Amino acid sequence: MEPMTGVAVTVVLIVVGAGVAMWWNAKQEPEAPAPPPNKWKGGKITPMMAGARNKAPERVARESVMIQAVLLAVEMARADGEVPDSERETIRQFILNNVTGADEEFADNAIAKGFDATRNTAAVDSAIATVRAVGSEEQRVLILELLVHVAQADGVIHHAERAFMERIGERMGLGPEEVARLIALEEPE
Repeated sequence: MEPMTGVAVTVVLIVVGAGVAMWWNAKQEPEAPAPPPNKWKGGKITPMMAGARNKAPERVARESVMIQAVLLAVEMARADGEVPDSERETIRQFILNNVTGADEEFADNAIAKGFDATRNTAAVDSAIATVRAVGSEEQRVLILELLVHVAQADGVIHHAERAFMERIGERMGLGPEEVARLIALEEPE
């Protein structure tokens, strides 16, 4: 890939992501009450959307982090070179349970767009930078938990998946002990 093509793809992904976030935020009710705290994947992951919902900058930050979480989950699914349906379904359930107002059509479209996009390390770098800039530590842990769930969805955490999670966790500012602990919690037996 030519260097300018990679830059162009990165710019397009960032612009599309920002556009989706703005479109999604415009769809939301400004005075919507917070949903009751529900659990995802057997109570192991709680929604990112809990908390104050009526403050626009916070809502934009949450949606931005959510978009980046889905991008990282797609790249996690691709890490070992295979993307079984179980990994796609894990991402789909995450979207349905963590994106305010998401329905099955939205989740399916988001997944399709994610997997249709070309693998791009610059987009991953941008996602990590966004999460570090606007995401809380709790959100960074949630994203790593999502990556672990995606990796183990097929029953095996492959070496390439483990390496991807360790790299992402470290770059998001989580310590190596925390990353190892989160991966070990979900290690298939």
